[in-house]
Amino acid sequence: MGDNLYEHFAGTARNPQSASAGFRYQTLLCVLLLLVSGWAGVRAHAESGEAAAANDSPIAHDTSPEELATPGNADTEPAEPATTEQSATSAMPINRSDSEWPTGANIAVIRVEGEIYDFVLRSMRRRFKRATNEGAGILVLELETPGGRLDTALKITAMLKSQPVPVVAWINQSAYSAGTIMASACDAIVMNPASTLGDAAPISMLASLPPTERAKALSPLLEDFRDAARRNTYPFVVYHAMCELGVEVYLVEHVETGQRKLVNQADFKFMVQDQDKPDDAPATVIRAQLGPLSPQQQQQPPAQPSAPPVWRTGEVGREVATEKDRGMWRPVERLPSGAETPGGRVHDGRTLLTMNQTRCADVALSVSSDIASLDDLKTFLNAASVARVEHSWSEVLAGFMTSPGVRSVLILALLLGGYMELQSPGVGLPGAVAVLALAALIISPYVIGLAETWHVIAILLGMVLVAVEVLVLPGFGIFGVLGIVFLLTGVIFSAVPAAGDGLLRLPPPELWGDVVWSAAWTLVTLLVACVCIFYISKHMNRLPLLNCLVLQSTGSSSDASAATVAGSDVPGHDTVMPGAIGVVVSELHPAGRAQFDQHMVDVISQGQFIRPGTAVRVVEVRGNRIVVDTAQKGSG
Repeated sequence: MGDNLYEHFAGTARNPQSASAGFRYQTLLCVLLLLVSGWAGVRAHAESGEAAAANDSPIAHDTSPEELATPGNADTEPAEPATTEQSATSAMPINRSDSEWPTGANIAVIRVEGEIYDFVLRSMRRRFKRATNEGAGILVLELETPGGRLDTALKITAMLKSQPVPVVAWINQSAYSAGTIMASACDAIVMNPASTLGDAAPISMLASLPPTERAKALSPLLEDFRDAARRNTYPFVVYHAMCELGVEVYLVEHVETGQRKLVNQADFKFMVQDQDKPDDAPATVIRAQLGPLSPQQQQQPPAQPSAPPVWRTGEVGREVATEKDRGMWRPVERLPSGAETPGGRVHDGRTLLTMNQTRCADVALSVSSDIASLDDLKTFLNAASVARVEHSWSEVLAGFMTSPGVRSVLILALLLGGYMELQSPGVGLPGAVAVLALAALIISPYVIGLAETWHVIAILLGMVLVAVEVLVLPGFGIFGVLGIVFLLTGVIFSAVPAAGDGLLRLPPPELWGDVVWSAAWTLVTLLVACVCIFYISKHMNRLPLLNCLVLQSTGSSSDASAATVAGSDVPGHDTVMPGAIGVVVSELHPAGRAQFDQHMVDVISQGQFIRPGTAVRVVEVRGNRIVVDTAQKGSG
């Protein structure tokens, strides 16, 4: 990833490959000196050289690419605390680096809060690109999130690792689950004085994951954590304990050099207790069944594998221990913060590991635990300037428009505007309001990545089916029902983030509660709309704000009901009066046109649909509003 931030923090002695090469060189040198000066002198030289290396690196993070054992719970008993002579109690700091940060950089802070889903990824990409284009030298990812989608978090880690400038994670309050995964991909982690991270296991809110599915979900997550540990010298075992039960974490120290490591229980048993693989007993039983070994067989040394196998203690395998580590380490019983760790155990594996800022500093996961403000961040990073990269105005507006209350108002505007437009001849203000509300319902969630393509198609298809049912087909049947179903489905699901691949992307299981909440808001809004429509249908001509949509005559209400003065504002007013008989020309849904003698006028039915050619009778004339009914029904 371009210039890694830790190239400014640590020397080449912290590079695992360089350390390995240096160890081989020292070993060869020891052999040569042994031939010249004897074992005592060689041992003194080795101890001094390794002690110097240990001072440069209080905790060494092994980056061996050994394969992780099959996920599962540990079934081993906790190790017994070592004796005073065998355990280390020094509270020596465990900092990951002692070098200074690059000076004079411009810092861009990108804040991420709330659930982590695909729309967060899109927003981060836009803001990261804008920050780097404007000359940011360090990107700070400010995290305050309860978690989110695992697949989205892994996409974000890939994006973070590919940034051209260093990225620092700032845990400002909490970063659980997906937030922890994102932080692990950054070049450094700094924390607020009251902050936590951890608990990154894949879960399903509706049902527990079967073993195969859980292993499948854990595999890419553990590999991503391994890569983060290798890139940024993080302790892998800490992340392993965050995403899987049964992983114990121990802090151990080399008895000769003072070098420190964080290891799991399998490594601990081998490195501290000198216990080999747990299948020694079964091997002894098999050997007893085969009979005693001959003297020649007993003298033959066991075959050494080309690479150390991954033995298992319960379900957790050795990660960092090699043959030279056997019995050469001791537990550290006090962390740098002063916290006691009996037997060196930092975490017992019974729960998923979650740590506050102090414990993260203890285990070398964070480089600072007192970053409470932008000024603190600027001072710690020795930066020239620091500024937030906010969401664009379109993202802010779209976020406001997708809030439940605003969406309810838009749905009401759509339904009421459409109803009043159907009740009034021609196209007017209610129709325009309905169209704008529909556009806002579709565009707003689409801008911020909530709405999927199929959501938009469902909403538009639902509107078309309802329009066909109302304007073309008689009665209300299958087209109307399907239209309502499509419309409601699109509106409900467009308010909830989707995940996965394919054309029909649905919300993840843990968000189906949000789907139910969105459906509840929508249905309550529909109920309110039905009440409003019923009231408007009875009192539209008398409502102060709505009666302007219907032209009223200047006479009194008693005059308006008289046949001699009604309908003077419409063509054929002298003939189109209450009781006049005409023929429907265009189907009434419920508005349309009818012919009375030689006059073609706009009319409206009393709510029913009337086919062309049907004889109708005028039952009311008020201003330019002519209400008709079928001639047979009216005459009856």
